[in-house]
Amino acid sequence: MTRLICVFQELPVFAEVAECHRRASERLGFVRIDNARSWSAHRREWDDPENVILFWGGHPGIPPVRRARCALRYTESSGSRDGLISNQQAEQGWLEKNGKAFDVVFVGTPAVKVHFEPFCKKTVAAPIGYDAGTMGLPDWNAQKSFGLCFYGSLMGKRQWIVPFLQKRLGSRFSLIHKFGMPRQNVLNRSRGVLYVGHSSEPGFPGLRLWQAMATSAALVTEDRDAWPAVPWRHYVPIPEAREDDPEKLVTSLENALSQPLADMARKAHEELAPYTVDRCLSEYVMKEFP
Repeated sequence: MTRLICVFQELPVFAEVAECHRRASERLGFVRIDNARSWSAHRREWDDPENVILFWGGHPGIPPVRRARCALRYTESSGSRDGLISNQQAEQGWLEKNGKAFDVVFVGTPAVKVHFEPFCKKTVAAPIGYDAGTMGLPDWNAQKSFGLCFYGSLMGKRQWIVPFLQKRLGSRFSLIHKFGMPRQNVLNRSRGVLYVGHSSEPGFPGLRLWQAMATSAALVTEDRDAWPAVPWRHYVPIPEAREDDPEKLVTSLENALSQPLADMARKAHEELAPYTVDRCLSEYVMKEFP
């Protein structure tokens, strides 16, 4: 039987998804979770043809000769090189150079898949998935104290967007500095959760979608490829935020706040929460390794 060994780096961005996969491993007989610190090109698992080693966010070494199959989960977005911030350029450039070292590279959306196809043996668009035990459940009865909430690193164009929205929207805009369930509790008291990227890019970070599914806040995002979510059904798309026309961002967010966000959040949870981590591992990842 094929075994999937998911190797995670010890970074805050991976902590939640690693926990989702750990819970899934308790239910699925073919998944094992490991830490990148304990991995090298000399691990004996490389000699077993039944193993699939799936690295999340880089790898600590792949042996030149191996019997196990090797895969990568690429977590950054992809787009015009000119539009990416420096760390995104580095991630993208690294994969464009090293993509053929992996049997399969899993990416978040069809747009990112198309970009990397020339650089990899095989690319597959695969959702990360939702895990209620880790991410939580929507509180449909929570009193809404906030209009739009935002969380994320203040890099790239976010450096001007966040202070601008704090000034223009005032109490209708809240910046969250929490992780896990404390973040989810704040989002449940928000009408919408806002996503704007570091830069201009077509991809949407997959984990954000499933974090939104865990709350009663509707997702409001720049109009990107948020597959498998459908715009105006599962989230409100807004035009890309541009520093040369910041008032357009305010207008689009005012329009978003006028939408029936509670109904959209319910529809999104109803139709997308069934994309569980267990299902995504079974139907998207493991089918590539019969």
